[in-house]
Amino acid sequence: VEVCNPGARHNIAVALLHPATVRIHGSVGYYCGGLMDGANVVVDGSAGWGLAESMMGGTATVLGNAGNGAGAAIRGGTVVIHGDAAARLGVSMKGGVILVGGNCGYMAGFMAQKVNLEVKGVIENMSWFTGDDGTRYELFGAGGGHARAEGLGAPLLGQVPLGAELREGGDSGRPIVLTDPD
Repeated sequence: VEVCNPGARHNIAVALLHPATVRIHGSVGYYCGGLMDGANVVVDGSAGWGLAESMMGGTATVLGNAGNGAGAAIRGGTVVIHGDAAARLGVSMKGGVILVGGNCGYMAGFMAQKVNLEVKGVIENMSWFTGDDGTRYELFGAGGGHARAEGLGAPLLGQVPLGAELREGGDSGRPIVLTDPD
């Protein structure tokens, strides 16, 4: 199923209980993919509050950012957010996996641990920038990813440099991790 230019409409693919794929070209409002089981929902843009809330199974993928409460109360399945995620990520989660490629903040990891969810690791983004002359610049300081990982008792899984390719991939909805995984 293809949904083109939804104009941030709400409740798209809610309670979808069939193994269908729904590809949404654009951004969606709140509760996208909520209560679904077995479906695969892909949002090319960003998602509002409650992405995949109470999902029982399947996959919800957002190539942009996700608002408050993404993955709240999920029982299974996978939520993948390529951009940033707001507060209350995975609150009341009973099962499943949430992956965030952008910034979800230290608080999300801390909250997950307080409700006995395992933080599998930390990936630091915008770790450095390499100039045209090959010089590496750490624009936001160094060691932040290591410090976050250590504070959460989780491994640092990787560091992603800041570069034009990263921005271009995000802008086009084709993240660099898909187009150039190395």
